[in-house]
Amino acid sequence: MNKSSHAAYWKSLAKLLITLSLIISVVADVTSTPVKAADDAATRKLADSAQAIKRAKELKLLPEGATTTITHMESNLSFFEIKYKLNNQMGEILLNSKTGEVIMFDEKNFDFLDETNGKEVTKEEAVFIAAAFIKETPWKLADTWIYNPYPISEYEKERYGDPIQFNRAHNGIRFEGNYFKLHVNPQTGNVQSYHVYWGNETFDDAHPIMSYQAAAKNIYKEVTPYWHWNENVGPKVLTYSLLPYYVFNQAGQLPESLNNQAPAFPDKLKPQYPLELAKLRLLSNYELELTYINDGSRNSIKPYYKLRIKPGVPLFYNGAPPSIQANTGDWLDFINNPVTKPLPPASEWLIDTAVSPQGIQYKAAVVWNNELMKLENEPLVHQGSTLLPFRELLEKLGAKVGWDSRTRVVTASKQGTTIEIPIYHDTIYINGKAQNSVPAIISNGRTYIPARVVLETFGAKVGWNAESRLVLVTTKDDVPNLTALELKQLRFQAHINWLEGSNRK
Repeated sequence: MNKSSHAAYWKSLAKLLITLSLIISVVADVTSTPVKAADDAATRKLADSAQAIKRAKELKLLPEGATTTITHMESNLSFFEIKYKLNNQMGEILLNSKTGEVIMFDEKNFDFLDETNGKEVTKEEAVFIAAAFIKETPWKLADTWIYNPYPISEYEKERYGDPIQFNRAHNGIRFEGNYFKLHVNPQTGNVQSYHVYWGNETFDDAHPIMSYQAAAKNIYKEVTPYWHWNENVGPKVLTYSLLPYYVFNQAGQLPESLNNQAPAFPDKLKPQYPLELAKLRLLSNYELELTYINDGSRNSIKPYYKLRIKPGVPLFYNGAPPSIQANTGDWLDFINNPVTKPLPPASEWLIDTAVSPQGIQYKAAVVWNNELMKLENEPLVHQGSTLLPFRELLEKLGAKVGWDSRTRVVTASKQGTTIEIPIYHDTIYINGKAQNSVPAIISNGRTYIPARVVLETFGAKVGWNAESRLVLVTTKDDVPNLTALELKQLRFQAHINWLEGSNRK
């Protein structure tokens, strides 16, 4: 994929994610009527099946005309179980017989009759449609629903389709144990089927929650790639991998009951590609989220930090994310084929933790029309100014390049403008006129020229981001301003490029 296609791809994905974030904020405002029995004490206690049916209808949980079977159960809790069916709609309701509160609600509706009209809806349109559908449901269930943008495996897509999924939110924090899955017909834009599950959960709000920044630092320290032989298809390949997710408690620990274990690797080998570099790249495919999880303790639903595969990263047929070839650094899928689709940029939690402005080791990097420019030779900083390898810079500009080895003068010309740059002189010549400049130099056999004066001479706009040491070059009028996050992501990638370049030396 070329750079323009790469940029177009990520612009479209960024637009989708921005749209989805708006959806999350909109849907989070959709609150339902709290599920409580009426003030009348007679209706608070459900004495028989008739009162249970009446209560279910009051809460808009039981559709009119549905056939029902109802059972009164006595265990640790006294409750009525109502099962119902109406055409393709079926469900189950559990009501507390002493309070009339909903204990559990589970409803499915499959195969709506839907006639195609030739319309094609996008993913973001489908999410808006699903959100609107949820908002119009009549059920009087407490809490809100937030969109779940995280990927599912190719196997799950093949078997179950690719549903639009929402999860219940408590205090704005996701709980995946309650969900609303919807299939939107891409040809009609109508909801084709859905499955909703809601439980009357007890959430642990009493204990302090570790800050996001502290959690990020702890997770970066604790999570390490493992290497293994990938033998799914063809010759085995040594790869670096991470597990699809990691769950951390508020003490910064990885509970064994909530986490898988990396496989042991008995062979005594040392991969050629550096472990720390692989770690940075692999973690760039993960998002960090505070989420509620039912850990099986039966007391309450507790908050945990979950490191998980982010939107835009593929989960292959076996549920694994991309891995890294441990000797070459190439991205691989689960059968050792190259991953050609561009992966999303690193998330802010990782950049702030691992690649802070104080942690970067490169001297400067060049961003050309918002795309990081990959240079064969690293820029230099001399007398407070950035110098770039002259041939790479001038050829990028489309200038005709010359070099006089006897006088040691670089020349470049484009559209009637000629610039002459003598090495180790503080004067350059633009169409014959002298102008003061930081001197060009030769370092390690390479000629470096002052970036700003040369770029501006040929009509480019030049900026400097000191925090991330980025030379910002614009040669077009329609290039948008970079956001703070985009500047951080460019810093991260520049740091990766520098590390890989250092590893090759």
